[in-house]
This record gives sequence, C-alpha cells and structure tokens, in this order.
Amino acid sequence: MAKTPLLTARLNRIEYGAREINLYHFGSAHGDALPGAEPGAHIDVIINDTYTRQYSLINSGDVLDEYIIGVRCDLNGRGGSRALHETSVVGNLYTLSEPRNNFPLVADDGPVALLAGGIGITPLINMYRTLSRLGRPVDLYYWARTSDDFVFFTELESQSNVRLVETGDTPGGSLGIGEVVAATSPDAHLYCCGPSPMLDAFTAASADRAPERVHLERFSAVVSIGPRQPNEGFKVTLARSGTVLDVPVDQTILETCLAEGIDVDYSCEEGTCGACEVKVLSGAVSHCDAVKTPAEHDAGATMAICCSRARDGDLVLDI
Repeated sequence: MAKTPLLTARLNRIEYGAREINLYHFGSAHGDALPGAEPGAHIDVIINDTYTRQYSLINSGDVLDEYIIGVRCDLNGRGGSRALHETSVVGNLYTLSEPRNNFPLVADDGPVALLAGGIGITPLINMYRTLSRLGRPVDLYYWARTSDDFVFFTELESQSNVRLVETGDTPGGSLGIGEVVAATSPDAHLYCCGPSPMLDAFTAASADRAPERVHLERFSAVVSIGPRQPNEGFKVTLARSGTVLDVPVDQTILETCLAEGIDVDYSCEEGTCGACEVKVLSGAVSHCDAVKTPAEHDAGATMAICCSRARDGDLVLDI
C-alpha cells in the first residue's frame, strides 16, 4: 500500500454472529481512542503477509473505542476470510487502515429503505441503528437463507420496521427486490448491499429512480465492458511528469506504475475500496470498480487504476 493511513490495533474479542459469520472487535494497541467513522465506512485489515481485505464497520461515531467488523468464512473465496477465521488469535496485533467511506448516508430528513443480503447487513445495520437513533423514517429488508444465517437476529426480529426474509433455496424467497423497490416512496433513499445477483436485481428495479437516491455497495469489481478487446494494451501519460507508460494486456495501470517505481495510492487492488481513484484528464475509460457507477466516474472524470482500463485510444491521468 502507499500513503494509506495505517494504525496498529489489538484483536480484543471474537464474537459469534451467525452461521459462518464472526464479529471481530479491534481496539487501539495503545489504549487510546481510534479515529471516528460514519455509517457506511470500511477499513482495510492486513490479515497476514498474503491477504489484505476490506470490511465494513458495524459501528460508527466521532471517536471510537473499537472497530467492529463482520466476516463470513467463504470456503470458495480467495482465502482472506478463511485465514481470518482460522488463524486469528485474541490479543494479537493487526495493521488496519483508518476508515474510508464510499457508501455514506445522505444527510436529509427523507425516508430510507435499506436492502441487505447475507453479510451485506454489516454496513446497513450501522445505518439502521443511526437512523433509528435520529428518529428518521427507515425500513430494513434483510434476506438470508435461514434464520441461522441472520446476524443480529435477536435485535431485529421484534422491530416493526424490519422484514427478515428467509430465502431457502429460492432466490429472493417470498419477497423480491423488485417488490420492495416498487412499494417504496419515490422520494426515499434506497441503499443496497449484498451478493452480485441481488445488486443486479436492485439496479434493474431502481433504474427509473433518481440516481442521487439510489446507493449500492458491491463486494467485488464488475466485468469490464467496452469496444476495446481484452487482448489490447494501451498507453497512459502521467501528466505531472510527462511519463508515458505502455500498459500491457496482462497488467493494470496500477501494476505498471508500481513496476516503474511510481508512487501512487492504492489498497485493495480489486476495485472495492476507492483508494486508487485518480483524475482522468483525457481519454475514455471502461470502468470496472465496485465503488462508483460509470456515470459517477464520468461526471467527476475519475477512474480506479487497479482494475479499469482505456476503452478506446489512450489515457492522460493526473498522476
């Protein structure tokens, strides 16, 4: 990583959350307060020399005594969650990043609908608690396979503005994403976090909504689309130095920069954290990250260099 603020934390406690899900409580290694975070924020956790992963914070506040994350052990994943589940030891020290927020709550008084799938509840439970405490109108819809898979089940099952939906082996279960979106007021803010099929359904169902009222967070980057063929390289000009880089087909812009000794910000290298976002001064981009929509990137003339590529022609970046 480069330039990402880091801190040393102690793993104070591991708590059972639900089937295959643990809650990890990290406190300052020195006993002082941790930097604050707003609902929707996440941190990087350096699990070991091999794995660095991003996890949403379950808690928030101006100053925090601990950071709490929820991690599902994915036996078919890339190994990070399994390493944390199988090797973490209470009392050990870990390196964490300070919180970043790519999924913030909009500060207004309008109604809010939160749609969570599986481990996607972790940022949304924080939002739900915050909105409830502020007295803002909020409804939470939470899909999981069975009652054993709901985190915070005891807390949520008795709440009148919470709908827990057991899906079993049927996607969506007895209540579909489209039904929820259709029944929600047009002036509501919609927040969704969950697996890709759920987010795809949410995106389709909310396509006619005002974009500024539709918010989602993905676990992984999306597939690049655009006219450029995947076996084509391209050139990137770094405007601050005038350096021109040849980005080959088997490297990202980030990897090419690092190979040339160019100091750039980055963290996850997977398009999920936003740390490597840079300004695009010229050129068209095929956006692949999971942090912003292509429209948001295009409006701000930015891209994530860890995964996104030139769509056609070459690029000039503010690096």
